[in-house]
Amino acid sequence: MKGRKPKPAALHQAHGTYHATRHRAHADVPVPPGELAEPPAWLTPGQREIWGYAVAHAPQALLRRLDQSVLTVWVIACDLHQRSAALIETEGMTTVTALGVEVISPHVNNLNKQALIMLKAGAEMGFTPSSRTRVNAADTGKAGASRFASLANRRASAETGGGPAH
Repeated sequence: MKGRKPKPAALHQAHGTYHATRHRAHADVPVPPGELAEPPAWLTPGQREIWGYAVAHAPQALLRRLDQSVLTVWVIACDLHQRSAALIETEGMTTVTALGVEVISPHVNNLNKQALIMLKAGAEMGFTPSSRTRVNAADTGKAGASRFASLANRRASAETGGGPAH
């Protein structure tokens, strides 16, 4: 999709720009099941600590199990960013080549690359102030929290013999 990312319907309502004919499609965004809690077992202890911080400080009910891969990318980039910053602190921003030429340390390039990855993955998960305005973290614990949820509940009920699926 080209152009600006769509604004959530709730934000249109808050700004007084909501029009049911234009924004109905954005009113009920499906929310994947299951909250995200445990990090992958293969993460390093430092990365597991970053994971715990992110999960503890993310908006409530925002991170879902389906988001594990995006959060993993963010966590690893954050870890590598911190390591690069520490190396720059101890070794400096420049290094001297075998020919005696002073060049920018490769750690600076790595720091910058990891920062970009963190910003991109963080924006997808609502970790930046501007991206939080586009995130809808509906409470999935409530039955029928959205039209999508009520449709899924009716379908599941019909499949188990609990009633018709309309």
